[in-house]
Amino acid sequence: MALAACAPTPERVTEPEPEPGAEAPMSQQEIEALAAIEEGNYALAISLYQQLAAEHPLPRSIDFHLLAVRTMITAGQTEQAESGLERMTLFPLTDEQALQHQVMTAELILRHDPDQALEVLATPVAAEHTITRLGLLAEFHRVRALAYTQVGNHLESVREYILREIYLESPDKVQDNQSAIWLSLSNLSSEALERLHTSPPPDLLSGWIELALIMRDNNLNVWQTEERLTQWHRHYPHHPLLYTLERQWLNTKQTFVERPEQVALLLPFSGRYARAAEAIRDGFLAARYADAGVERRPILRLYDTASDPQQAVTLYEQAIEEGAGFVVGPLDKQAVAMLTRRFQLPVATLALNRYDITPPDNLYQFSLAPEGEARQAANWAWYDGHRRATVLVPDNTLGRRVASSFNRYWEELGGTVVAESYYDPGKNDFSQPITRMLAVDNSKARRRNIANLIGTRLEFTPRRRQDIDFIFVLAQPLQARLIKPQLKFHYAKQLPVYATSHVFSGEVDVKKDRDLDNTMFVDMPWTLDQARRAQYVGQAEAALLEKHAGALQRLVAFGIDAYQLVAEVKRLESYPNEVFTGVTGGLSMNEDRIIERELDHAIVSWGKPRLQPRMEKQQTGEQENASNDAGKRAVR
Repeated sequence: MALAACAPTPERVTEPEPEPGAEAPMSQQEIEALAAIEEGNYALAISLYQQLAAEHPLPRSIDFHLLAVRTMITAGQTEQAESGLERMTLFPLTDEQALQHQVMTAELILRHDPDQALEVLATPVAAEHTITRLGLLAEFHRVRALAYTQVGNHLESVREYILREIYLESPDKVQDNQSAIWLSLSNLSSEALERLHTSPPPDLLSGWIELALIMRDNNLNVWQTEERLTQWHRHYPHHPLLYTLERQWLNTKQTFVERPEQVALLLPFSGRYARAAEAIRDGFLAARYADAGVERRPILRLYDTASDPQQAVTLYEQAIEEGAGFVVGPLDKQAVAMLTRRFQLPVATLALNRYDITPPDNLYQFSLAPEGEARQAANWAWYDGHRRATVLVPDNTLGRRVASSFNRYWEELGGTVVAESYYDPGKNDFSQPITRMLAVDNSKARRRNIANLIGTRLEFTPRRRQDIDFIFVLAQPLQARLIKPQLKFHYAKQLPVYATSHVFSGEVDVKKDRDLDNTMFVDMPWTLDQARRAQYVGQAEAALLEKHAGALQRLVAFGIDAYQLVAEVKRLESYPNEVFTGVTGGLSMNEDRIIERELDHAIVSWGKPRLQPRMEKQQTGEQENASNDAGKRAVR
């Protein structure tokens, strides 16, 4: 009766038993079903498999029902596939059929709950020695690998692909499997790989890890890499790495370890942004002078884009004609927008601003965007256990941009924005936006209403609203030094304040910044870690950088990292989870080739910023799990 729900009632047919180990020849219907799948005619293939199921007795009919379900999954007919699998639980299944059923069940669950899929695949439902079709065991480990990838456990994903390869017979499938291993390894940081690496003679996993470390070492040129690979082969003589893939990955490495011979730097050296351009240029030059590999320093040509976006695009084309193998700039957002609309860029280009659109190939975007700082401040607040936020930002374009970014991200994390308020940055008194945000004026209004009602003067202490965990603030140092005391005056002394780097001038001033005490903010290492800055620059570079004071120091650091990214963008693109330690933060690249910065945390204490431990997810071995829960993503 249950089978009737899948297909017509089968008529029992007596078939000769095939010899042990021999496969029955395919019928004409089976051949037609395979051809239909090849052509994408899944409906026909499903119909043919269901007819075959109706024509054969158990357990052979179950084989055809499983093929029909597999075709449904391929066609995206998930509800029909789930229904078909559920009906098959009513029948006794052979070990191989049970394993097929288990794998397809997990594959359907994987689409919405990878953790549950891993529970389904915790152990094979049948002993491996009872399975004669090795492809089934290969499929078991493939789906487990995909599930581990989806939960962010890339190390276990690598292990599953290594196990899968044991059951693969086709050279093409082995090559695809090794490419999947390599992709999973690329999602592990170099730091995690170093911790997992063991000395030979180890297992296959260690061989893969050492190979990844060799290919990722950006200090090795192609010939040095070849030498390391020769040593690697001696350490792992029986490793299954395919020669074709080894050559392919070596060629890929060559594309991002060799520096360009000539770099063009496009900046507005004249016009309103001239001082900013000079600070970026001097940071760029300082990094070039400090480059240990003198022979690797590229020729540098400077181009003044002024304040004209079209001029920037014209100079970009000129730089290419004059031999630039890499372009850094432009700085103007409109000019970057013009570049993003091109279908193709002839050379790698590091734009020093962001334009939110899918970029063409060869375009990378690097900026000090405050929206990114707002999101990291949100992460910090969430990590500290806060869930209800208020937002205080200037009433201008920047304030609204940052508020929008913070609000959107905070709600993605699962938090609530209780209130937001905008202040006039040209004033010194922010009482009105603060009392409105804290609902203190509502408290005063209630006092007036009660006094009027009873006709008696009341002794009264106003109260702020109590449904607030913290305040997110965007303010320049001058405004921030006024806002913090006014928050205290309006009964918000105990509320934590999280802010972007804008609250800190970049220079320690204990007298002026005492009013900022207990303000928590995110900023780049260059600004917060003076010892690190001193280690980076020598006396010659220090003299070059001293003329840029205060907030301009952040642009100096921006120029330093822009130079370093010339040699790093290809590597960061090839290894999505890799982080380059820059002076503007930990630099990584997202899927849109935008450089993202991981900032340091500081709290103002006695007028000085004090570095705080950063909330980092330790990426060691089994701890590579990254939860799909947005709140847990905040910790990362």
